[in-house]
Amino acid sequence: MYRPRWATEDALKIGKQCLGWEDGQVLTLAAVRTLVALGWVAAGFLYELGVTLEWAEVRRLTRLGGARCGRTGPRASWC
Repeated sequence: MYRPRWATEDALKIGKQCLGWEDGQVLTLAAVRTLVALGWVAAGFLYELGVTLEWAEVRRLTRLGGARCGRTGPRASWC
């Protein structure tokens, strides 16, 4: 049980140290508002393109982004 977590922790440590993942922290309310606004712009653009959760690529990105799939609930149909 701990072994898979250990590998994940090592990967995150490498990402933080070598790739500078923690350098992009949002520290101010203005930065959070800007980030949310850009997210809405991106979502609107994808909506205009007709992108839906039925696309395998979009499902893959949602899983990589941290979406959790369960056997029940509103998201069960697209996982």
